[in-house]
Amino acid sequence: MSIWTHVNSSIRFDHMHGLQDKFDFGRIINYDTEGNWDTIVPCGSEGSLEISIWENPDKSCMAAYTVNIFGDLRDYENDKEIINYFNSIVKGKMIRSGFFSIECNRERFFNFDFDDEIFKEIK
Repeated sequence: MSIWTHVNSSIRFDHMHGLQDKFDFGRIINYDTEGNWDTIVPCGSEGSLEISIWENPDKSCMAAYTVNIFGDLRDYENDKEIINYFNSIVKGKMIRSGFFSIECNRERFFNFDFDDEIFKEIK
């Protein structure tokens, strides 16, 4: 029987030109990706989390980008690696707000909220 870890997040970045050039969210890996599966994105046996970037068309807006990172990781249960990933992508960035949740095999549930510089678990 497989172990499944489910992740859902939304992070709002303040205005910065060229978000995709200045931010490394990592390479998305799909089940059918051939070759090297090396990526900073947490990755299960069937691929990595997905990443979606929305750019606010109002370029003067402070919250210019919303990044959603989500997915289901098969045969994966490294909560600490997921937490480290999220903290690494916000380090030194201007964050308007952010949260993420992790659910591992319906046994462990964690919720995190962005607080000044890092994500902190909501108790």
